[in-house]
Amino acid sequence: GERRICVTSPTGGGKSTMMLDLINWARALEWNITLYTNRIMLREQIGRGLTENGIEFGVRAAGEEPEFWQPIQLSQMQTEEARVFKSNKWKLHRSKLVIIDEAHNQKEGVAQKIVEKHIEDDDAAIVGFTATPLELEHFYDRLIVCGTTSSLRECGALVPCHTYAPDEPDSKGLKRAKTGEYTEASIRKAIMTATIFG
Repeated sequence: GERRICVTSPTGGGKSTMMLDLINWARALEWNITLYTNRIMLREQIGRGLTENGIEFGVRAAGEEPEFWQPIQLSQMQTEEARVFKSNKWKLHRSKLVIIDEAHNQKEGVAQKIVEKHIEDDDAAIVGFTATPLELEHFYDRLIVCGTTSSLRECGALVPCHTYAPDEPDSKGLKRAKTGEYTEASIRKAIMTATIFG
């Protein structure tokens, strides 16, 4: 009976697979679906996943040719704000299910306006997915925890990470002050400079 649900799982815990399963469930009910993301890279990644799973969809994003007739739309919040609310060029995609990827980044302002419109127009169910379920209580009524990092490691869903790195910065080439201590500027450079090592 909940209509605003946040699903959380650690990175690598299968949130994209959960989204695909939810989309397939809603498709079987012949619901219209909008999946929102806020970054081009994520939109492209999700789009590949939809395509690989044989799911046809339209894209509502700047630089893309919209296919408004598709019952599933992959959309960017920023484009919706510009074309639905500011310029009135588009109407919001009528959806019974609204999925929000990276929900922790899409919880105020534009996102809130869009979600409220979906609820008002279609009584839509809103499901957000995030690995970081912080400060979302105003947006979602229910939090579903789909595994923790340790529980996912225990069942083999995540592999343990082994990190090999030097235990101290390389002091070769650092400048010394008259006192014999390294200068603050050279220490800052050694510590703050990103370095790739093998």
